[in-house]
Amino acid sequence: MKKLFAYVMVLVSLFGFSQSQNDEQNVLKNDNSEFQNLDMIITVDSLEELESELNVSDLKDLFEEIKAFKRVSFQLVCNDMRTSNVYKKNMSVKIESTIENEALFLKRVQNLKAMAITYYQNNN
Repeated sequence: MKKLFAYVMVLVSLFGFSQSQNDEQNVLKNDNSEFQNLDMIITVDSLEELESELNVSDLKDLFEEIKAFKRVSFQLVCNDMRTSNVYKKNMSVKIESTIENEALFLKRVQNLKAMAITYYQNNN
């Protein structure tokens, strides 16, 4: 019994004193946040959804808020839900640009939308 009590006391003291005291507070300092890339992905399933979801004027408003990013990418994924479950059709197009080329980027997004409209019209 005396040995068991001695072992318990050794274990208790070992666990008790093994806890170190850290007086410094763990504070995460992240003062230099820098954003590099912004990826936008829009997935549509029909022509009606494409015309209602993708507005270039909304992207113009978005450009005012994303000045912190250096590169911007836009991906448009068009699914054709009218096909059978065995064969699924889709089209995916992606463009990338820097934030300084806002006019060129928006023109390319308009071209992508026109291409997607043509895709849905030709698959009828």
